[in-house]
Amino acid sequence: MIDTKYALYASLFLDENRNSITTTEKARLKELLYSMKESGELSKWIEEYFPDEVLKFARQTPQGRMKNKKWNDDRNQFLLLSYYAYRILEASKYLMEELSGAPEHGPYREVCTNYGVLYLKISDRNFLGQDLLD
Repeated sequence: MIDTKYALYASLFLDENRNSITTTEKARLKELLYSMKESGELSKWIEEYFPDEVLKFARQTPQGRMKNKKWNDDRNQFLLLSYYAYRILEASKYLMEELSGAPEHGPYREVCTNYGVLYLKISDRNFLGQDLLD
């Protein structure tokens, strides 16, 4: 199973991402997401930047993110990348926490059914990334 320390690191990365956006920018991000969703631009943005560019962004250190002109020339782009990177990190943290508690050994039927229940629990979870916006 995955080491529980990775879930801890995911929590640290979530905090790092959350703290890189000011309260004013969080309000701007809410407005941006709403207006882009209403205009249909959000679907286009997601199609263009998710997951590849978002993953590049999420894997960078805060210093690396600040050095990338492509991400910083447009603050709205930075906010959107931050939001979707947060969603990915939030999902990874949850998945790692769940997997680290799953049984590795035991009766085959029990382990198999436990993982089935775990899958249903994970697939039912909705990662909205709201904590970033609060």
